Amino acid sequence: MLESLIDAVDESINLNVAFDSYHQMVTSFVLRSVDVEISEKSAERFVQGLNVLFYSTLLRAERLGDFLQKASHIRDSIE
Repeated sequence: MLESLIDAVDESINLNVAFDSYHQMVTSFVLRSVDVEISEKSAERFVQGLNVLFYSTLLRAERLGDFLQKASHIRDSIE
């Protein structure tokens, strides 16, 4: 169980990094597109890539939340 909790903490850190990367990419794209005309196809591909990153990270966060909730129930039943 301890190893699983350590894995959960590692995953939590990884998720924070992933969401931070997502935010930085969006900010960078918006700032860049203000000064430069970007083709619609390039913008569409970029947004599609961001969506994949965002939703896969969100799914990982949900799984982590489910795991932590189960771990909490197990801890409560032991006490």
